[in-house]
Amino acid sequence: FPETDEVQRMSDDQDDGEVRGATAVAFSADGRLAAAGNRAGNILVWDISKQRLLHTFHQEKEPADFLVCSLAFSPNASQLAAGNGEGLAAWDVVSGRKLWAVPRGGPVMELRYFADGLLVEGGGDPSPGRLRIWNTTGEEPELVKEWPHDRMIWSLAVSPDGRHLATIENGSDTNSICLYDLKAPHTAPRVWPAETMLIFAVSFSDDGQTLLTAGLGWHIHMYSV
Repeated sequence: FPETDEVQRMSDDQDDGEVRGATAVAFSADGRLAAAGNRAGNILVWDISKQRLLHTFHQEKEPADFLVCSLAFSPNASQLAAGNGEGLAAWDVVSGRKLWAVPRGGPVMELRYFADGLLVEGGGDPSPGRLRIWNTTGEEPELVKEWPHDRMIWSLAVSPDGRHLATIENGSDTNSICLYDLKAPHTAPRVWPAETMLIFAVSFSDDGQTLLTAGLGWHIHMYSV
């Protein structure tokens, strides 16, 4: 960011200076790029260092289906992945070219990249839920792993070492925090029952040994991995 105490306002000069109805945001790992998506399905990408709009990606569908639910830059910031009401897609950040799209039939609420470039998605509508890992290094995404779910994946986090995947899984009557060991993919996840009705966020500590969750009514809990 520029060395200033002022709030930096990013805008799309082609749309009256506003990113209207922003629903998802993301930074690249190096902090150079930022992206925001809105209710109409438009995605804007800025170069923060130059305070310049680089791209505006448009999705040619009804807004109800293509509201941008989640965004994630690949580790080297060459790709931007977006989850919407009907699936996920990715663009080349340099050229602005759309790389691929995968219709999945339900909202993709969360996206996270692993350090090696694998992409994990979580979502649902709300049943069945979806938790999938994709290899996005080729011309088309390749499904690497999928876990069947009967509840919606509301939030997820990847541990710093890439070994564990934590999810918040919300159903009509039960909510849980689940921990997946990716080194033992055939092992059932460790499950903690939610201590509040709704949980919205989950995060790992820097050493990957502790989970932090936040839920309705300012309920914050820590769990040992």
